[in-house]
Amino acid sequence: MMNNRRELEIVRSQLEANRKKKRRQADTYRENINHMATERKTRSQLLAYVRKEKSAQLAAIESLKQAARDLDEKIKNLGLGANPGVSGEYRTGESFQSYKGLLKLPVKGKIVSLFGKFKNTRYQVLNFRSGIEIQTDRGEPIQAVYAGKVLYADWFKGYGNMIIIDHGENYYTVYAHIEEAFKSTGDTVEAGEVIATVGDSGSITGPKLYFEVRHHGKPLDPMQWLEAASS
Repeated sequence: MMNNRRELEIVRSQLEANRKKKRRQADTYRENINHMATERKTRSQLLAYVRKEKSAQLAAIESLKQAARDLDEKIKNLGLGANPGVSGEYRTGESFQSYKGLLKLPVKGKIVSLFGKFKNTRYQVLNFRSGIEIQTDRGEPIQAVYAGKVLYADWFKGYGNMIIIDHGENYYTVYAHIEEAFKSTGDTVEAGEVIATVGDSGSITGPKLYFEVRHHGKPLDPMQWLEAASS
């Protein structure tokens, strides 16, 4: 009788141990299920964020492309009303063309972006930059690279405050991301004259000067015109 009772207790003990083990396994299973559900939700939220960020970035890139097209059109329209010859008010005796490779940098700083095609490596998107970007301190003085007449001095979408100077013979230079402009449309300027200060208007990467050289509205590589770049 005693043996039967002990055997029964042993069986009950084993059954209880098995029940506890199964409860632990069930708890672990539920925890794993909840963990996987949380991970799936996190991944889903992260994916949604990445897609949203990519969409925003691509929209920003397209906006910059459109701004560049708008600038092309603006300069084309400005050029239609410009004098094809060099105005007597700022004639220097030599043409702008003769200073190719001799122009001074319009601002003291570091050239951080070059003219031409470039790829956004994050999203594998091709784009074209019509000028160069010179990184420098806010408030740094910007100088006209050559004598001319201001065709445009105002805000321009995608570029912030901008000045366009006509140098005659359909040559133009463009200065953008300006903080404060000292010249207005119609003003004449001398080579080396301070026309503005550097800011970050229209820029998403801090203070810098965006600079272009154009002929008949077509952008040229500024590096071929600047003394510091060609030496």
